[in-house]
Amino acid sequence: MSYDYLLSGESCARQLIPDRRTENRQTLVLRLGAIDDGVRTTFCLVRNVSAQGVQVRLPAPQLLEPRVTLRLGDGDPIPAHVVWNHGDLVGLEFLEKLPLQLLLRMGENTDQSRRRAGPRVAADSSGLLQTGGRTLSARLRNISPTGAHLELAEPTTVQGLATLQLPSLPPLRCQVCWVAAAEAGVRFITPLCIRTVAAWLSDRATQ
Repeated sequence: MSYDYLLSGESCARQLIPDRRTENRQTLVLRLGAIDDGVRTTFCLVRNVSAQGVQVRLPAPQLLEPRVTLRLGDGDPIPAHVVWNHGDLVGLEFLEKLPLQLLLRMGENTDQSRRRAGPRVAADSSGLLQTGGRTLSARLRNISPTGAHLELAEPTTVQGLATLQLPSLPPLRCQVCWVAAAEAGVRFITPLCIRTVAAWLSDRATQ
């Protein structure tokens, strides 16, 4: 299955730029990641995984700082340095070699109710959550193309289908996956394009 639609909103194919490598990489492994170069955090698609590094595709051309961290799912940040940076394609080499299977499984969570399909980026925005016939004021705390973490104005136990409204975005149909007092985790019914999320986060940061 291709995850390129997370970048473009539609299926697409792209020839990757070859890079120097000391071992074969496992291709056709596409995962949603988040990359932080100390200046900003943005989402990316992780390709061509190996124990020594990965190739990532950014939502838009960007010149990264030499040192970065990469996150997959709920996994810990992986320190790496940029080997090459061509537009929206970047080659990363890990500071420490990682077992390939551990890398591919990184971010898996045994708590299925809170398992994430991808990492989330911190955010701060007002919003409204409509669920169970109620409209609750909410504060967005983090977001990804697949879901979000919310702080609610009042505790709730309502779960199920909902609509999340955030400034400058269309209403987002979602599933309330978990609630804990005045916090909730939602999964979007239709994943967002990561270009859309990245642009929205950038706009919010400048406001």
